Amino acid sequence: MNFSLCRPVKILLLGAGGTGGYVAPHLYRLMHTLNRTVRINIVDGDLVEAKNLVRQNFCAADLGENKAKVLATRYSEAFGMETLYHPAFLEKDEDLYRMVQPGDIWLDGKRVPELSILIGCVDNNKSRQMCHRVFERSSHLVYIDSGNDEFSGQVVCGIRCNRRTIYKPVCKLYPDMLEETDKFPSELSCAEAAVSAPQSITANIMAATVVTDFVYNIVARGKLTTRYAVFSAASINVRAESNKKDKGELHNMEKGICLIERLYVPYGQTVRFETLRVDKLIVDGNLIVEGKISAVICRGKGSVQVGDMEVDKLRLSSVTCEGRLKAREVISRRVYAESVHISKRIWCLISLVAKYLVAPCVVTPLLGCENGDLQDCVIVPQRDYSLRRFRRTVCWHRFLSHVRAREKRLERQRHTKKAAIQETDARAIEKQADEVLDQLIHKMEHHLDQLDTMIREREAHGVYAPCADGSEMPAVKCVSSSVLPGSEEKSQPKAA
Repeated sequence: MNFSLCRPVKILLLGAGGTGGYVAPHLYRLMHTLNRTVRINIVDGDLVEAKNLVRQNFCAADLGENKAKVLATRYSEAFGMETLYHPAFLEKDEDLYRMVQPGDIWLDGKRVPELSILIGCVDNNKSRQMCHRVFERSSHLVYIDSGNDEFSGQVVCGIRCNRRTIYKPVCKLYPDMLEETDKFPSELSCAEAAVSAPQSITANIMAATVVTDFVYNIVARGKLTTRYAVFSAASINVRAESNKKDKGELHNMEKGICLIERLYVPYGQTVRFETLRVDKLIVDGNLIVEGKISAVICRGKGSVQVGDMEVDKLRLSSVTCEGRLKAREVISRRVYAESVHISKRIWCLISLVAKYLVAPCVVTPLLGCENGDLQDCVIVPQRDYSLRRFRRTVCWHRFLSHVRAREKRLERQRHTKKAAIQETDARAIEKQADEVLDQLIHKMEHHLDQLDTMIREREAHGVYAPCADGSEMPAVKCVSSSVLPGSEEKSQPKAA
């Protein structure tokens, strides 16, 4: 989406703690370099405590002071910018709606509306629900939300323009946040406030960097092509999701049916559906589907609990299927299913448990199966739990299977060649015998013709033909069978 580079900017930073404290200096430095009218307002009702000095952007001199006041005073004096701060928690929709409404600034004799940006750096879902309601109510608003746990998190940018939602906010991508499971900070007791989810300073700094990058692309470049980003401080990785073809957008969520091209479940998140149809499914968290999953590719480091599953390629950490699992290829650590139908192969690093299993190739250290139809099953020793050794063992067994298959193929070729040679030799012998027989028949016919010629010549010259005993007999003159010798005399009457 494109943004104007001439409009004045209004930024409301909601939360000045772990992430908001590191967003503030980058935000002030970025806005100081822009030749534009900028208004920044920091909102937080919390005070700086000794425990905040470990990972938040405060020092010992700030103890007992309001966090929003400390950050606004520090960086407004450093960069010479006018700053507002609100030293209280926002817990009403009307108050937040009033503060994010863009105003009109006179520039060159014209009234130019402000570009309003709401940056949420809160640590509770109830505040996110309030921001979500204000976002749905606003006509023009850019809502950037940051959330993280100890080592990973996500930053989601929702955009609303002309009362239309262009990019969906965080509560649309993660519907679990709409459930009222926590409280506002002012509603917490002393004991509840003392217990907080563990976070690391690297996760807060990484989240602040991603938030600043979103703001930079909007106000400095005037172009935003990323809808949300997922990061991990443990693996030092940031992965952004582009808005091309609106991939990953959820449809028919009210009915519990998800029809999308691509779905990503980040680490630490649990997503529930009734039925899921997707082309590419990436699961790093937990995915629970009561009905059926239909996908082309399903991969990730998370787990899936599903009723029935039909996928082409499956590469997950754990799969639990209450019904039927049908796939072409499966590579996983654990697979538990009622029935498994694999057309190519299934590899399990730890265990494979199924009541009914059909697969041409199975590789696993632990196999539990009541009934099965297996062509090639390799049981890897249980000591091979490391992924490297497991892959090495699998590759060795695959190599042996290829060698055996090659030997069988060569043996079949040898038998086929031998049979072909024997058949060729038999045909050659038969052909030679036919040729010899034809020659004998030809010679015999030639000799018979010569004998017939000789006999006819002797009969014509009255030459006696030799008998078998060596004597000669006169040649017999052949006469017609109709006139026999002496028949004429018998037919004529005798004279008186």
